[in-house]
Amino acid sequence: MRKWQIRQLQELASEIVLKLPEWSPLRCAGEGGGEFSLGVDRSIFPHVVRHFEWQLADQAAAMTTLPAGREYHLIDIGANIGLFTRQAMARFPLVRSASCFEPAPDNLRHLRRNLAPLPAADIHAFGLHAEEGTLTFHIDHGNAGNCSFNPAAVAGRPHSVVEVPIRRLDDVLFDELLRPEQKSRRLIWKSDTQGLDELLMTQMSDDFWSRVDLVFFEGWRVEKPDWDRDRLAAIIGAFPHAYQKPRGGMVAEVGTAEIIDYLGATDRRWSDFLLTRAPLALPEAA
Repeated sequence: MRKWQIRQLQELASEIVLKLPEWSPLRCAGEGGGEFSLGVDRSIFPHVVRHFEWQLADQAAAMTTLPAGREYHLIDIGANIGLFTRQAMARFPLVRSASCFEPAPDNLRHLRRNLAPLPAADIHAFGLHAEEGTLTFHIDHGNAGNCSFNPAAVAGRPHSVVEVPIRRLDDVLFDELLRPEQKSRRLIWKSDTQGLDELLMTQMSDDFWSRVDLVFFEGWRVEKPDWDRDRLAAIIGAFPHAYQKPRGGMVAEVGTAEIIDYLGATDRRWSDFLLTRAPLALPEAA
């Protein structure tokens, strides 16, 4: 799609159902597997309508660190409209099932439609936090991916708020939510919560993390709730390999202390982080 067509849609439409070409990594079997529903924003929408995928190269590289023959259950916290889960389950057969957590009503509508062809993907219409009840959720009007319980995520940007249900994240909750066949699978963790990943990760036990072979999380340097630095360092340090990908930068292996120091700042820079059990194949330096 050309830039002028994208600009027209951004002016005229609030959402579309995208017809996927046969080669799209987002395409999957089942009724509705040839379509993808999304809002027309100025961040996610332009990329998806041009490329018909979502960060496939990073996802594919990470999946190569997983042992062949294992079955995996994906935990997707901040599932948004389902791009990560849909592509993971459509493109990588080892990802057999998923638990997707998303509290935003508009995102949920797209998420349910996009994951309908994947009956092994469970959708949980609530947010995860350190408590039970309801909480204010902040929704950026220009970037559909910037939704969070953290008000710092939308500081200075046009946004709306909605009260949504939340559950306390811990091992007990996952034991309650997982189907019997999912409990025997190894785990993949993906979180993208605009400044709450650190808090959520540190609420899970060592026993839980021992079942996880691959971790994707976002590190955004904004004001955020207090989190246990020593606990997060122990979680990261239990993985033999950790990688950082700054915005617009190359993936590089980093140490635990570097990650903890990075996450402690508040200059609004961000990086994606990856924790693996096996080494990632990185391009050799020139």
